[in-house]
Amino acid sequence: KTTCTGKACEIIPSKYKSELENIDSAMQTQYINPLLNSMIDSAIISNNMNGLIGSGSMNRFQIGAGVGVGAVKKDDIQFTYADINIPKLPNAGISVTPSIMFGFNLGWILGKGPAINRTPSENKKEDDEDDDEKSFLHRFNFFFHGMKTGYSISEMKAAYGNKPELSGSAKVESLGFMVRYQIIEPKFIPSGFIGFNGVSIGSGFNSQYFALDASHQPRTNPTVTFGELRGSWIARTQFEFSSTVKSVPIDIRTGFKLFYLFDIFLGGGFSRNFGEANLHLQRSGPIKLSLDPSQVYNANITTTDTYRFIGNNNTNLDGNFSVDIRNKAKISNTIVYGIFGFEVNLLFLKIVAEGLVMDKSYGASLGCKFSF
Repeated sequence: KTTCTGKACEIIPSKYKSELENIDSAMQTQYINPLLNSMIDSAIISNNMNGLIGSGSMNRFQIGAGVGVGAVKKDDIQFTYADINIPKLPNAGISVTPSIMFGFNLGWILGKGPAINRTPSENKKEDDEDDDEKSFLHRFNFFFHGMKTGYSISEMKAAYGNKPELSGSAKVESLGFMVRYQIIEPKFIPSGFIGFNGVSIGSGFNSQYFALDASHQPRTNPTVTFGELRGSWIARTQFEFSSTVKSVPIDIRTGFKLFYLFDIFLGGGFSRNFGEANLHLQRSGPIKLSLDPSQVYNANITTTDTYRFIGNNNTNLDGNFSVDIRNKAKISNTIVYGIFGFEVNLLFLKIVAEGLVMDKSYGASLGCKFSF
């Protein structure tokens, strides 16, 4: 709904007051629905970006922690309805998901030795059947991740250019796993400068609950118009969003090792997603309206109330204008994405950076893990 109170609102012509009463459906279609879709996309992306999978291969086991981020930035939306114009509103989404991870190689955990760095005795064939069993089991890697946490928006301000007008909090609960199969095993040349990380395919399940409560007070006052009336709207925006997303991703990855220190990988995949999301947007604050002096004597557009206020020299009037809209949606879609990233190997420590790209949507994860 929309409400307008005060002397500034009293001089708004009746036709615009009628439009204000019916503005909610237009606001829903033009702005709230696209904004909700952007927030859903960001939640889906972060849900698929917090497992620290990296190149997808594993020698024995890994343990680590990191953070996944989903970001969506689309063109700002200029809201118009009949003769009412509201300044461009941002159409963007962001979701941040920290997590801890643990993974192991199936062959190693079943006592068949490490997958790659095997000792000479481990490489010695006792018989062909035993060697085939080792090779098959070592092709499977299991990854698990999850976390329950909360944080304040002030901790995220760097992502917004450290804007002081942004405040609020967020909380997240995530849980997931992925099983990867090495279609082509890694090949490394002893004392070589380059190696092949093989090709792996993986699938799993990710679940995430994300809730964001943010308040935004802009530095500049936007302009609003009601026909011949012009003014500024000094408004604070209160934004509340929550989503429950469940995803089933499938992706394929390959890459190469350079100077032992770097693993560079790339790939692609898709994710089937389902769940629900809720959004509440409230924008409210003082409004100041005035009438262009050249329009004062145009009887076709000037109302009786306007004449009365102008006669009292009230040509710059104050009031309060607010918009309060809620929406919810079921999530059921499939996204297709590209993957790229690298790992830096420092003895047992791996620093992992991974990116995901869609149309006007991006995901990234950064973390470190100990690999043995």
